[in-house]
Amino acid sequence: MSDVIWICVMMMTAASVGEPAEYTPPMLGPAPYLIRDPAVRKELKLTDRQKPLLESLCGSMDEHLFVLRNEPAVPEEPSALRHVQAVEKAMTALPKILEPQQLKRLEQLAFQYEGVMALFRSQPAQRLQISPHQQRRMQFFFARSVEQQEEIVQRLREDGLEEMMAQEIQQIQYLLAQQLLKLLTDPQL
Repeated sequence: MSDVIWICVMMMTAASVGEPAEYTPPMLGPAPYLIRDPAVRKELKLTDRQKPLLESLCGSMDEHLFVLRNEPAVPEEPSALRHVQAVEKAMTALPKILEPQQLKRLEQLAFQYEGVMALFRSQPAQRLQISPHQQRRMQFFFARSVEQQEEIVQRLREDGLEEMMAQEIQQIQYLLAQQLLKLLTDPQL
């Protein structure tokens, strides 16, 4: 299954049947996953002292991230929540490992990774001073994009044109990104 279709399925399952979709970002941001990536580590320009410390940190989170990989973005099971909390607690060691400029770069990479969907997270929203009105409009555009994706998936399946699904969904996601960015004021951009 392509990444685009997988993202679509995840977005569509975020809504209950009969209710408008509302996007809730995953409880864990991308940083615990990004720090494992060799390209990200290279980008952060880790020192020889930092490399084993970061490796140890990642090792301490492995078990928890492994359990969480099959959980919904916002797990409801108490055992899953304990794993989220364990990862969050482990990540508090990151400022002791990385220099401030490396932490800032990791934050930028995490924002890039999530794209405009990062605007739904509290930290970027607060930093950009996204108003409650903007947040409501963002949720409206998200709900509408989920509805459009559901319609396209159903129509293309009925017509036997599943191979066109990824392209159609990408177009809707591109439109969503454009709509979300248009909601931002010049200082927020």
